[in-house]
Amino acid sequence: MTTTAQLIPLEETTGHEDHTWCVCWTKDGNLLASCGADKSIRLWNRRQPDNKWVCRQTFESAHERTIRRIDFSADGKFLAAASFDSTASVYEMMQNGLYELVSTLEGHENEVKASSWDRTGTKLATCSRDKSVWVWEMLADMEFECISVCSGHSQDVKNVKWHPQKEMLLSCSYDDTIKVWQSDSDDYCLAQTLEGHASTVWDFAFSPDGNYLASVGEDKKLLIWECQIKSASDTNVYTGKYVWKLIQKIENVHSRSIYSVDWSVNNVIATGCSDNAIRIFVKDPTSNEFVLKVTKSNAHLSDINCVAWNPQVPSLLASCGDDELIKFWQFSI
Repeated sequence: MTTTAQLIPLEETTGHEDHTWCVCWTKDGNLLASCGADKSIRLWNRRQPDNKWVCRQTFESAHERTIRRIDFSADGKFLAAASFDSTASVYEMMQNGLYELVSTLEGHENEVKASSWDRTGTKLATCSRDKSVWVWEMLADMEFECISVCSGHSQDVKNVKWHPQKEMLLSCSYDDTIKVWQSDSDDYCLAQTLEGHASTVWDFAFSPDGNYLASVGEDKKLLIWECQIKSASDTNVYTGKYVWKLIQKIENVHSRSIYSVDWSVNNVIATGCSDNAIRIFVKDPTSNEFVLKVTKSNAHLSDINCVAWNPQVPSLLASCGDDELIKFWQFSI
């Protein structure tokens, strides 16, 4: 009997009072953080015995403007938030299991659009409308020192993420590109510029093994890139031994701008789109390319700003949007 893949709604939560911009899981999958235009961060976990998702903690006074993105460190001990007030904030989990604001990072000239922890939890990257990416190092007493300013984008930098295994940092921008930054002594230098999108690149996500990259943008395209060992013919790579190459374009599937993409530990890709739909892509074993498996129309009442797979329950997906809601879904195939 042939089974049809489905994205099944499980639950939705309310709490934010304006656009909800981002959702992010701890690595153990037990805690979800959300942030939004209401200048708040909310932490969610399952309530026993009914197993419902409830808000366990809220931060409402750390920032003066929209909080655009949030990111947990790999061990879940720290949470970083990026705000349009030109600062980033860092929260630490205390012995009672609750988080406390421990540091505010200042330096960017304009809105901070994203923050991302490296795999060790000792470095934090931030990006901004000021066209730069900053790398911060955590010092004693929760002080942060900026150790590198990466200037290469010509426009607003929308997102930044560390590679899950390599000493490599990627950023995407309003200038239609993704840039790869690699460590060179104590600095981070531009290694490669990825060109494939025709307009703003809104988001990207690494495969679990870090060998592939999915990117999405204003041009309604989902692009798949592969990380390869650099050869003598790869003259577009400035430094380092790796090169990212475009291996698949998925076009004519999304009807409007794609704002979010995430790659599950089971090798399934989800996208969140301004056409209010969530789409699920799986790899076809014959062609070895990703194909559309599910389109969940009207998943939210308006733009979907973020989708995030649970790291421990690969079928569990969280999403958020302009409708202020956080929704939980189960993907079955």
